[in-house]
Amino acid sequence: MKFSIGDPVLVKATDQEGTVRGYIDDKTVKIEVGGIEFPVAEEELTFPYLKRFAKQKKINIGTTPKPVPLNMDWLPKEDKFYKKPKIGNGVYIGLLPQFKFDGFEDAVEKLRVYLINETPLNYRYAYTYNEGAENEHSSHGELKAFGYCFVHEIAFEDLNNALEFVTEWSLLEKDASLAAKIEAEAKLKPKTYFQKLDKMQKAGEPMFTLPLFEQYPRKSSAEAAPVAFDEDVRAFVQQKLSEQRILKDTTEPRRAVYELDLHIEKLVTNLKGMSNMEMLDIQLKTFRKYLDLAIARQQDAMVVIHGVGKGTLREELHEMLKHTPEVTNFTAKYHHKYGDGATEIFFKYD
Repeated sequence: MKFSIGDPVLVKATDQEGTVRGYIDDKTVKIEVGGIEFPVAEEELTFPYLKRFAKQKKINIGTTPKPVPLNMDWLPKEDKFYKKPKIGNGVYIGLLPQFKFDGFEDAVEKLRVYLINETPLNYRYAYTYNEGAENEHSSHGELKAFGYCFVHEIAFEDLNNALEFVTEWSLLEKDASLAAKIEAEAKLKPKTYFQKLDKMQKAGEPMFTLPLFEQYPRKSSAEAAPVAFDEDVRAFVQQKLSEQRILKDTTEPRRAVYELDLHIEKLVTNLKGMSNMEMLDIQLKTFRKYLDLAIARQQDAMVVIHGVGKGTLREELHEMLKHTPEVTNFTAKYHHKYGDGATEIFFKYD
C-alpha cells in the first residue's frame, strides 16, 4: 500500500485533506475528513505536502489563500457507504443533503431520503411522500433491525413547500403483545429545514433526521399501563437484542488465518448495551481460538491487529503469549501496514 494508517492524505477531486484510518482491500483505504469516515480508492489520493508548500509560499508573499468550501457531493453515494447519524433508539426519516458548487459556494442540489431503523425489530413498511397536497412518491418493502434503506430523492426546488412523510408499519415476526399495524408521519416546513441543515453542518453530521416513533406499541391501548408497558417492551427488546448479538466467534473457525483483526466491530454485530469488560472478553476468547488453531496447523507466524487505544487489550494478549510454549517471540513495533496497533507472533514446534 502507498499509505500507512495515520498518514495525512489529499483527495485529488476535492483538494481536501484527511487522515488514513484503515484498509478495506489492496486498492481501497478508509479516510477521515472533518470527523466523517468513508472509503476512497488509493489512486484518488496523494500526499498533501506539495499543497502545503504552495500555500505557505503564498502566505509568505502576502497573499491570503481563499478557503476551500466544504463540498459533500464527492462523498460516495452508494448505499454500502452510507453513514448513519448519531441518533437514539427508534425509527426515523433520514435526509442526506447532496451539495453542488454553484460558482460561489456549496449549495444543496437535492435530498436523499432514507428510512432508518434503530430498534431490534424487523418491519414491513409502506411509505408515501407528499409535497403539499400532491402525492409525489410511494413505495413499500422490509426494513431489518438496526438497518436502513434508501427510498427516493427530493429536488431542492421542492423544499420551498411543506413536506409530509406518511408511513405504515407492521412486524415481520408477529408478537401477540404488540400491535398489528401502526401509522407514523413526519412533516418538514421550509424554515425548519434550513434550521436543521445549519445545525447539522455545525455538528459535522452527515445528515439530519425526523423521528417517526420510538417504540412499537402494544396491541391494546387498554392494557398499556405505563409501568407494565415499559417492562413488557423492555423484556421483548432485550430478547431481540440477544438474538441480534450474534458473535462471529460462536462457531469454530474453518481455517487458520495469518492476519486476525480484533477490533470489536469486526466480531460483534451489535454493540448496544455492551460494557468494556464484555468487549474485552470477546476479543480475548476470539484470539485464543485462532491462536490455538494456528498452533494446531503448525503455522509459522501470524499478526493480530489490536489497535492502540489504552493498551489494555495489547497487554492481555502479550501476557497470554508469554505463557504459550509454542510462541518463540513476538513484537509490537511499528509496522508499515498496521502502524503501532498490531503484534507479530512467531511459532516454533518440536
